[in-house]
Amino acid sequence: MLVNNLKELKKYFREYRFIRNTLNNYLLYEKNHGLNEQDRSVLDKISDEFLQKSKEVNLFIESITDIYIKQLFCMRYLSGYTWVK
Repeated sequence: MLVNNLKELKKYFREYRFIRNTLNNYLLYEKNHGLNEQDRSVLDKISDEFLQKSKEVNLFIESITDIYIKQLFCMRYLSGYTWVK
């Protein structure tokens, strides 16, 4: 049971990082080149998805009782640090 939960959690956080990175790429492109109407709608959709996932990730991290583990999750998933860093 725990292994399946961990696999689901890993998949969920991978999706979260993908959405965050995609959003950052769109924002960088917008800053340098501007966006057309279609790109703007994609950016808005990704932003909405990211906000939803962020809320869910924050709720999960807040539910962690071990301070050390909570810090690790914050640094890895909210701040974007690598596991090595």
